[in-house]
Amino acid sequence: MRTIQAMMLGDLSALYSKFRVRASGSPARWCLKMTPDQTQIAQFIRGLQIDGGRFVQAVRIDFQHVEIASSLSAEERRLMALAEARSQ
Repeated sequence: MRTIQAMMLGDLSALYSKFRVRASGSPARWCLKMTPDQTQIAQFIRGLQIDGGRFVQAVRIDFQHVEIASSLSAEERRLMALAEARSQ
């Protein structure tokens, strides 16, 4: 739970203490891949991947025995694009 909270709050020091973190892309389109460094976490999670731009667009959690992925629907992407256009 603390790891998820650190991720959502952008607490990089907490993430770096528990995961090998690889970031790629640009501010407009980025990808953050995290692989557990701690055995306790690695027992359950193989890795995490977060993709986004101005907002998070997809989250993928690879558990040891199950994979869970969530992406924005076309309607959610359309609404986010409208919100982004209005804020500029």
